[in-house]
Amino acid sequence: MKKDAETGLLSPKGVGTVLLRFSLGIVFLAAGMGWIAAPGEITGTWPPSVLVSACMHVLPFAALAVGALLVLGFCTRWAFLAGGLLLFLLALDMMLWQENTIVATSLACLMMAISGLWLAARGNPLSLDRLIERTSDRLFNMK
Repeated sequence: MKKDAETGLLSPKGVGTVLLRFSLGIVFLAAGMGWIAAPGEITGTWPPSVLVSACMHVLPFAALAVGALLVLGFCTRWAFLAGGLLLFLLALDMMLWQENTIVATSLACLMMAISGLWLAARGNPLSLDRLIERTSDRLFNMK
């Protein structure tokens, strides 16, 4: 009984996981839509412009995908991992441009992604992952 209270939907871990997942998912969705609506310019970059151009075309859709996966709670651990990688790369890029405010924000969101990854490994209420897990357990009589 104690185990259900610790990992259930209304437990602190459960509520924290859902809030973290939704908030970071909304951040990624908003960033992806913003990058699609107003793409940046490629001027004066140290990497080859072909590489920067490829990243600028892939990054908005990657952010949208990560945001959608986090909001829906599908492949949550992989979404947190991919989101953390995107945030880390953004922070590195902004360090080169000495955009300290963006670096600080990116690193704060990176800590949210790391925390979300840790929490999602310990229970993921209100998610498609949980629904799929329960359905497959019932189908195969595993529980």
